[in-house]
Parts: sequence; structure tokens; C-alpha cells
Amino acid sequence: MLSSTIRRAGAAAVLSLAGLTGCLDSTGPDAHEEPDIGGIAVTAAPGGTAGGFVTVTGTTAAGTLTLRRNANNALTVQVLGTDAEDEPVVMEHFEEFEVQVFLDNALVATTTNTGYPYALTLNPGAATGTFNYTVIVRSLEHEHTEFTGSMPVTIAAQ
Repeated sequence: MLSSTIRRAGAAAVLSLAGLTGCLDSTGPDAHEEPDIGGIAVTAAPGGTAGGFVTVTGTTAAGTLTLRRNANNALTVQVLGTDAEDEPVVMEHFEEFEVQVFLDNALVATTTNTGYPYALTLNPGAATGTFNYTVIVRSLEHEHTEFTGSMPVTIAAQ
């Protein structure tokens, strides 16, 4: 009697564990790998004093990005993998991610998710000089940040 009870309890535990691992399995039809983001590349469309290209990898930025003050500046954002190439998970599932740009903790631009690379418009306001914008890549599906970096931007008079 006691051994029968122990066997049933053990079987129930095994079934519960099997159900748990089934929930953690990410091989379903909509599942995909997590992106391995190494940085971003931002390009400003040329026009007036605007233009340039900057690559951000965490706290390091290379390049120069100049935007026009008091104007809508068109930017293109590529999400890069650790190999400095377009990150394949983000490219394939671009609609599940967004890029947000912040200045002084205030959201100033968000990408449209209509295609890859991402596009956004940034109007920096009236101030001129060099400012550090925070750029994040967010997973909309999992509701968390995949990447955060600091991007220096020079705002020039038109």
C-alpha cells in the first residue's frame, strides 16, 4: 500500500516535471532565438548640415552624427550582432523589436516597425552643441531591453 502510494506520487512528480520542461521548450512554431546584439549603426540622411554615421557598442561610439536643429532629421538604424554585421534574429523578426532614443531620460524618438533597417525621425530642438543620446533596442514580444548604448550627436545650426 505504502509502495503503491510512493509510486503514484513519483509518477505525478515526473509528469509535472515533464509538463514544466514542455513550457520551457522554445521549439514551437513561433519561437526563435534571442538576438545577440553587439551594437547599432545610425546613419543620418544628408541634407543641409545633417549627415554622418555612428556605430555604438555599449559605452563606445565611433563616427560622427550631425543633425540640424529645429528640423526633422531622417535616421536609419541597423541593429548589429557581435560580428558587426546585421543581427539575423532582429532582421528576420524586425516587427518584434523597436529602437527608442532618449535625451535626459525623455523619449524623443521611436522607430517605425515597417521594415528593416529601422527608420525614425528626430527633431533635436533649438539647442546646438554635442549631446549624448541613449539608444535602446527593445523586444516588444518579451517586453525587455536587449541593448542600451550612448550615442554622441552634434546639433548644428542650419
